[in-house]
Amino acid sequence: MSTHPVDIDAHVKSSDGKDLGKVHQLIVRGGTNRVGGFVLSTGLFGDHKIVPARAVASSSEHEVVLSLTAAEAEKLENVVKAQMMRAPDGLTYGGGFGGLVDVGGTGDQWVLHGSGGGQYPHTGSEAFFFEAPMGNVQVENISSLSADALLISEGTDVVGSDFKKIGHIDQIMVDGEGVISSILVKAGWLFKHDIHIPIELVAGASSDHVRLTVTADEAEKLSATN
Repeated sequence: MSTHPVDIDAHVKSSDGKDLGKVHQLIVRGGTNRVGGFVLSTGLFGDHKIVPARAVASSSEHEVVLSLTAAEAEKLENVVKAQMMRAPDGLTYGGGFGGLVDVGGTGDQWVLHGSGGGQYPHTGSEAFFFEAPMGNVQVENISSLSADALLISEGTDVVGSDFKKIGHIDQIMVDGEGVISSILVKAGWLFKHDIHIPIELVAGASSDHVRLTVTADEAEKLSATN
């Protein structure tokens, strides 16, 4: 079965030839090694949209062409990742000089939690208190991605079974069924050249790193045969 490279950061075009942005992250279904689609970055301050694999008409090393027009691509679902917080009772925050400050709770109201630990509901600016609150805090995560989705970025680290960094992902080789066959690890940590790692040597993956079944030294020996 033939394989083709999927270049994270590749340019994305619509079926009517319009530039849509770049591949920001690949969406990999956990436990299956199957690419379910990718996250499209539409620009520096643009949206991040979810592109399902079925919307890809063709792909090459540096370009992905969709079966959607630019107008249709604009209607794709945006990536949503947020956390709602509720504190039925009062909360206590640690002050900057060792003191404690009591604040009122939110009751039954859910509010959008800030981007840093222990912040008040997000208002676009950082809260005065940075320490995590003490009290009865309830949280609920909200995401437009499925619970089993792994997001693989160009900078996702690859580590050996000894957790030594080898490099980071640059390309993913995908077969005709959308299943990953190997990954291309970019030089920069232990190697002076790029290497292909067969998917059989991948022990597990998260959105932070990909871990191999072999040590970094064993991966180096493997690279010498590639």
